[in-house]
Amino acid sequence: MTILRLAYAGMLIAGGSIAAAYENIDRWNSTATDGGTGSEGTPVTVTWSIVDDGVMIPSESGQVASDLIDMLDAEFGSGPGGDDYALRPWFSIFSDSFDRLSELSGLTYVYEPNDDGSAMSNISNHPLGDLGVRGDVRLAGRSYEKFTTLAPNYFPDHGDMIINTDRGNYFDDAANNFRAFRNTIMHEALHGVGVNHISSGSSAFLMKPTISSAFDGPQLDDILAMQRLYGDVYEQNGGNNSYNSATQLGTVSTSQTLTVGQNGSSTLVDAGDIDFVSIDDNSDFDYFSFTLNAALDIVID
Repeated sequence: MTILRLAYAGMLIAGGSIAAAYENIDRWNSTATDGGTGSEGTPVTVTWSIVDDGVMIPSESGQVASDLIDMLDAEFGSGPGGDDYALRPWFSIFSDSFDRLSELSGLTYVYEPNDDGSAMSNISNHPLGDLGVRGDVRLAGRSYEKFTTLAPNYFPDHGDMIINTDRGNYFDDAANNFRAFRNTIMHEALHGVGVNHISSGSSAFLMKPTISSAFDGPQLDDILAMQRLYGDVYEQNGGNNSYNSATQLGTVSTSQTLTVGQNGSSTLVDAGDIDFVSIDDNSDFDYFSFTLNAALDIVID
């Protein structure tokens, strides 16, 4: 078995300054699942829950009652109804959005079916995530004075999302599997894990200030932002940061080409692309292994 160790390589633009592909603000320092989450580049598990209508949430004029469920049921239907929101027709839009972020980084989103109805508060005083009680990230909704607002989101260690329930006609657009709504959720969720807006004059990215449905989900620089904060997907479940925990790539035969990170060659990321790897900083080492059935000459690029 052959072991490869990948280390950090920096990228500079002309003039020697570092190219800013993304803008990270903070990362989760503590979650209900992990407790303390360690240093930058370390994977994190984030739970998410949905508050009941009537739970008090912040607004410009004080606390108001969330009406997210009412809006979603009106736009998408309520299915069998009841307290189990996972049975609602609209639930998969949220779960698909969080699952997409999980398959692109060291983030693992887990749905917390319980929410105790604690009032949401501002970033200096809010209920923390608690397993079996409420999510680290809680989803609510209300009317906003600005109709252009889609859904503000707090940064870590808060992460709550408050969706504009006046915009149901925008969210229920079924084109491309409700891409407009999913991109809104994923954009705001990235704020919730510490990624800020970024500007680009030439490329389209999810974290630009104006939402777009011309593409599906995080694009390359958005993925780099997540992986800088929480590592790549191989950091989940113990990671591949040592010889003994190397990611196994399988058996390589004569004339076979084996590629890791092949989707990172373009800034445009399709909905099914998942093969992205990175070294989050100059102290990180990632190990990959492969097996040869016979003595072979190999070329590593």
